[in-house]
Amino acid sequence: MRKIATPYIIVFNKIDLIADEEEIFRSFQTLQPKYFFAISALRNINIDKLLKQIAALISSPLIAGEDNEKEKLNLLIFGPPNSGKSTLMNYLLKENRSLTTPIAGTTQEPVVGQWNWKKINFQLIDTAGITKEQKLTSRLWKNCDLGWAVIDASLPLTKQIFQIISLGGKINKPLFIIVNKIDLIKKKNLVIAELKNRLKSLNYCSVIAISAEKGTGVSNLITSLNQVLKNSKKKFTKKEISETVEKMVANNPPKHFRGNKLKIYFAKQQEFGLTPLFVFFVNNPQLVHFSYRRYMTNYLRKNLDLEYLPIKLIFKKSS
Repeated sequence: MRKIATPYIIVFNKIDLIADEEEIFRSFQTLQPKYFFAISALRNINIDKLLKQIAALISSPLIAGEDNEKEKLNLLIFGPPNSGKSTLMNYLLKENRSLTTPIAGTTQEPVVGQWNWKKINFQLIDTAGITKEQKLTSRLWKNCDLGWAVIDASLPLTKQIFQIISLGGKINKPLFIIVNKIDLIKKKNLVIAELKNRLKSLNYCSVIAISAEKGTGVSNLITSLNQVLKNSKKKFTKKEISETVEKMVANNPPKHFRGNKLKIYFAKQQEFGLTPLFVFFVNNPQLVHFSYRRYMTNYLRKNLDLEYLPIKLIFKKSS
């Protein structure tokens, strides 16, 4: 069925004959179906919900072939076990797409759901909780367009949690740090302050406090997401980049490094997904000190209004 482009529904019948309905979904999560329902045709259980879904699919642009007009983005939801990743996904989808229980580690395989927001079709990927011994596969990182790191505000901020968040920073794609379950604590500002203080290398990231279960703060998350997507679409002319680079160098000229001095001739912008990419043509790429690279990144983000976005810099030799 995965090879068929037309939407399909997996229907589990005779649920009136089993004791644990959730066991069905747990067993079939690895199939990653977009739509599935547990029903009893004999006793008319959930038939109305199934019919509504069929009606929605029949009138959907997926059937009419209009979905190509929508932008498609893969959004990776990751974090420690039981941090509320599945609850957040279900809240956005307005359905119990991903199984949630108080038991950590319920999600064992990535669960995929389609979230249509404005003119964007997000493929939400709810991952298994990351532990010290377990990391996400490189394929998931590579294929995502942006990431949401979800943590539990009611638990201590351990070294392991900071390591998990930092994983998202290494993919060079927009990253949101989502502090979930704020309804369980009194001083959310202290948690956010500690996160920002200990994650200085990710100071560009948007940090949002929410309660996925109650929906608190989710509107702020959507607002921040909208701003990130808006900023990621900015295109700059050669003149704009040239003037910005000129001011950047005048404000803080490169220091001598390895017996020589970096010279920047010109720069240009290139496509790189949602991450702004700038290519600099210099006298010697090896003369770019890491501290000056950091300065350039921060300067471009601030002066080109690229808030909340990582910035990728490439240096090429030019005579």
